[in-house]
Amino acid sequence: MLMQLCPQLKQAVDFLKMEKMVVRLMKLNAGAVIKAHKNHELRFEEEQVRINIPVSTNAQLAFYLDEEALLMTAGSCWYLDLTLSHRVDNFGKTDRIHLVIDGIVNPWVHDYYFNPSHQMIEKH
Repeated sequence: MLMQLCPQLKQAVDFLKMEKMVVRLMKLNAGAVIKAHKNHELRFEEEQVRINIPVSTNAQLAFYLDEEALLMTAGSCWYLDLTLSHRVDNFGKTDRIHLVIDGIVNPWVHDYYFNPSHQMIEKH
């Protein structure tokens, strides 16, 4: 139902030609934090990827991957090696909303990831 109401979300999900395990919108309230943690299977080498697409964010939001601050602007698309420690601080006055897609690595993902002409997905 939500995909019918939000065609841009459907377009983003459909662009990724992989088996999706989970597709969801995740919200981090203004002023909230996600403590440092690791997701042990969510990395390319383990045949699983998590793609993050910020839908709504703010300048006071800080996403840290292995203590490197990443600027994840609205509309950008990210693959992150989440077996590394990561945390999020939302010190802004607005909520952060991400489209988060967990999927299985397949030949399309592999080719897209390793083709230098594909700049749509940030890789960290």
